[in-house]
Amino acid sequence: ATLSALTAETEYTFKAFATTATGTVEGESMTFTTTAAPVVVTPPTVATLAATAITHESAVLNGTITAGSEEITAQGFKYKATAAADWTTVNATGETITATLTTLISGTEYAFKAFATTATGTVEGETMTFTTTCGTVTSFPYVESFEGLDFACWTVSAVTAGAEPWELDDEPVYGEDIVLSPVYGNQAAVHTYIFEESSRLASPILDLSSLTNPYLKLSYARLSFEGPAETLTVQYRTTADGTWTTLTTLSGTPDQWILDSIALPTPSATYQIAFTSEGVDGYGVAVDYLTIYNAIAGEEPE
Repeated sequence: ATLSALTAETEYTFKAFATTATGTVEGESMTFTTTAAPVVVTPPTVATLAATAITHESAVLNGTITAGSEEITAQGFKYKATAAADWTTVNATGETITATLTTLISGTEYAFKAFATTATGTVEGETMTFTTTCGTVTSFPYVESFEGLDFACWTVSAVTAGAEPWELDDEPVYGEDIVLSPVYGNQAAVHTYIFEESSRLASPILDLSSLTNPYLKLSYARLSFEGPAETLTVQYRTTADGTWTTLTTLSGTPDQWILDSIALPTPSATYQIAFTSEGVDGYGVAVDYLTIYNAIAGEEPE
């Protein structure tokens, strides 16, 4: 016989019996004890909410967490640049949780999700995204390694009609007899196959007003073909809609990465730099890992 609806952790006595016209015969009384009732675990409820207060370098993450039947041992958010592989964890307390992210990259899409961890495991909310704005760069040193999905807050434009645009190349840069890997990471800014064409790659707006001795440090390469190598010019302007002024023409030895530092004249709150390629039947030009920084007066620039 199967018994049901018994009480957990309780001892019961039972015995078999048989009844005839003469009477009832019973077997030996025996006992059993029911086991403890299984623990029903209710997981926490985790919701990811839209990010707010998004700027070119910061954002506020939002979410809610409602506890279940177990103690929550960790909670907060996981976030990363959408193109990145690894998540970064930031803790947040309470049922309505927030976290302020800083030092983000402008013009970049980020993914994030709320989470809560108990003894049973981790519950994650929906993955959501936000994109930082292209505001004025005010924090220095400013570093650009061209590792994003696109040029973000950098602007590509044709100087001559129909010119091929600058691109982010995640493969080695090829010259006539040379293969150059990116200086940093997996990508470089490249302009290739530009015979008699000119194209410009312009920076976001830079507020250099607080810098007393601003410098640009960069790695560049001019790739030759049967002798000629492309021309790469550095330009600047002090207002967002001003005329571009040539600062210098980079003429280092072709077919290798050249590290150079260049003083930036007439700093302003609305400054821009640009790289302009001019095709002379070479393989192209490449720029990688640039830094804009304040050099210490009296010392050799980095």
